[in-house]
Amino acid sequence: MRSSSFNLLATLGVCVLAFGLVWGIGAVTCNDEGAANAARAMGFSQVEVQKSGFMFTGFRGCDEKDFSWYKVSAVNANGDNVNLRVCKGMFKGYTVRVK
Repeated sequence: MRSSSFNLLATLGVCVLAFGLVWGIGAVTCNDEGAANAARAMGFSQVEVQKSGFMFTGFRGCDEKDFSWYKVSAVNANGDNVNLRVCKGMFKGYTVRVK
């Protein structure tokens, strides 16, 4: 009985460490400048990252598989001020979403 309890705890500990490592790498590889560059590449100007985060991305207008989100304000090709959401996953580039 004692051996199976140890195996369960060891397996659980390895899973927690692996999840933390993957999540940490995703959070570190995402930055405000990358989000701003993605918006500029889509033709927006006067791009300004207002807020960012890496938790609960699915509730912030991004896909649940994304690691980080950015709230961005910019000017579109018509000269209108727009609010954007830029999302970033670990194994994909930035995605620009227009509200």
